[in-house]
Amino acid sequence: MFKSNVYQLKVYSGVKTDDKPCFYILNKGLNAGRPSVLACRNCFIVKAKSEAERDAIYWLAYAAWQTKKFYPHLKGSVIPYLVTADAKMVLNDCLSQLNDLKLKQKIKTFKAVQQKEELLRLQLEKFGELKIAIATTMLK
Repeated sequence: MFKSNVYQLKVYSGVKTDDKPCFYILNKGLNAGRPSVLACRNCFIVKAKSEAERDAIYWLAYAAWQTKKFYPHLKGSVIPYLVTADAKMVLNDCLSQLNDLKLKQKIKTFKAVQQKEELLRLQLEKFGELKIAIATTMLK
C-alpha cells in the first residue's frame, strides 16, 4: 500500500501553500519527532496524497515517536534537534516494516484511545472546576 514516496517532508516555513492533507512533526527539543495536527515554529510539514495516507503516516510517526525511534537521530548538545534527512529515514524505515493488514486495525485502536483520553481530560477539567466551586461555597 505504501512506498517511501507517498509523502513529502519539508521544513515548515509558516505558510501552508496548498490543500494537500498534511500534519506536522516537531523537530526541536526532547519531543522532536512528535506528530501534531497543529503547526508550530520548529516543525516539519508532512504532506500526503490522500486523507487515508495522511492518517496512516501520522499514526506511524506517532508510533515511532512513542517508541523513541527518532531519539538516536537527535543532534545538538543544548537543544536537541532532528534534521529532515533523519526524519525521512525513520519514517521510511517504519513504512518498509509496515504490515498493511494490521495497520487499519491499529489506527482504529489509536483513534479510540485518543478519544477516550480526550474524554478523560475533559472530565478531569470538570472535576477541577467542581473542586473550586466546593471551595468557594465553603468559604461563604
